[in-house]
Amino acid sequence: GNAAILFLTANLGDRALEEAWFLAIANFIRLNGALNFQQMEQLMSDVAVYMIANLVVHNVDEYRIYEKGFFPILKKFDGEFVTFDDNHQTLEGTDPTEGRVIMFKFPSEQAAKDWYNDDEYQALSEFRRAGTTLKSLTMVHALPPRS
Repeated sequence: GNAAILFLTANLGDRALEEAWFLAIANFIRLNGALNFQQMEQLMSDVAVYMIANLVVHNVDEYRIYEKGFFPILKKFDGEFVTFDDNHQTLEGTDPTEGRVIMFKFPSEQAAKDWYNDDEYQALSEFRRAGTTLKSLTMVHALPPRS
């Protein structure tokens, strides 16, 4: 089917973030029934995660080396490239995203962490670090499937 992703950024304090998560979890429980902590933890560990990277390229040659090595390592961890955008638009917020936004997906949080902590990926990342300023690399959990 068709899917759309609306990515909103907000400058939230810890309290606001906790409240947002609480509301999301409460809504999930309302729709799917009560879950204990272990059930919720299991659901969240089994869901896909989206990685959202925001960076500003300042050395194209160094960054190109990173790009060429990125995809084979992504596939090694069952990752899927979703999209990138150099011409995104911030519709609202106090800290507009600048530079390139990249989205990719992993089948689980563990797969994403294994990818990030992989020695081969960390060695390749030195080219990204040399060629860009990384504004953020954020992991976002997909919603668990409805029962």
